[in-house]
Amino acid sequence: MSQSRLALSCEKFIQASWLAALIVSPLFFDLYLGNVFALARISLIRALALAMGGVWLIWWLENWRAHSATDASNPIRFRQRFTRWLHQIWADNPLAFPALGLWLAYLVSTVFSLSPVISIFGSYERQQGFISLSSYLVIFFLAAGFLRTRADIDRAINVLLVTGFAIAFYGVIQHYFLDPFPQVGEGGNDRVSATLGNSIFAGAW
Repeated sequence: MSQSRLALSCEKFIQASWLAALIVSPLFFDLYLGNVFALARISLIRALALAMGGVWLIWWLENWRAHSATDASNPIRFRQRFTRWLHQIWADNPLAFPALGLWLAYLVSTVFSLSPVISIFGSYERQQGFISLSSYLVIFFLAAGFLRTRADIDRAINVLLVTGFAIAFYGVIQHYFLDPFPQVGEGGNDRVSATLGNSIFAGAW
């Protein structure tokens, strides 16, 4: 059975959102914030993850409604289809269980943390706490669940290549001290941080 227009729209939104996350996470910064890079960037990532989670719930409910109406004579058919979708995430994804293990480790350490607020929300500088990690994993698992064709993979690779070129080009500008935003650099030294705000992060990307 083909999906409804609403379900297809939800899929397109989810795919567009994780592609947007690939663009926003390395490129976005806000010169008007005290922390130029981390605060604005993580806020956008959290918002994207929340929106993706909400739209996924709508997608699931819409598919359940449509398949329940069509498969009234076979009520387990929808569960079988949904199980296949979960199988794509878990069985076909070698990073699924390590990612879940990392999330569980964060959960346990947050529960027993000496400073639960910082563990949940992260520090002011980075905000890399339990909420941020959960946002990353929402994006990760939904992207894995909706990567279905070679064209989807090629699209993701192209986005990574384009953002990588933009970061590298900005790094060249910084290297020759032509940065139009000199306050973006690391303490005024000549280390290239590009749009990541940190040389290590730029090199990792």
